[in-house]
Amino acid sequence: MKLRAKGVAAAALGACLIAAGGTAYAATSTKGPGSPSQAQAAHKHGKRGLRLIVKASAEYIGIAPKELVQGLRSGQSLAALATAHQRSVQGLEAAILASVKTQLDKARAAGKLDAAKEQMILDKLSANVDKLVNKTFQKKQ
Repeated sequence: MKLRAKGVAAAALGACLIAAGGTAYAATSTKGPGSPSQAQAAHKHGKRGLRLIVKASAEYIGIAPKELVQGLRSGQSLAALATAHQRSVQGLEAAILASVKTQLDKARAAGKLDAAKEQMILDKLSANVDKLVNKTFQKKQ
């Protein structure tokens, strides 16, 4: 699996874990001095995929990604932001799933991801997308 596919996969799985309120398990051991841990690598790839989810959500809602992030940082959920802009929560969920599926399909077509892994990611995201859009995020203090 190449870098971009890993980013989308990590973001989709990370979003599911965050939405479910779970804690992601990542090994913290390193292969040698100075090499990044698996947790650091997952974080790096997950940021790219989270950008994909933010972009898809912002496009669906009709606002700039920065405005969406500001809303999330102020304690609103994606669902609340969508509703405030007269957009349906179900449509937002569909937009997120479609965006992730498009990226995963591209990765699969390029031979970077197999069909089973793609389906597993989509199944987990589909099962938890409602939790993702209703989750509120608080600023770290």
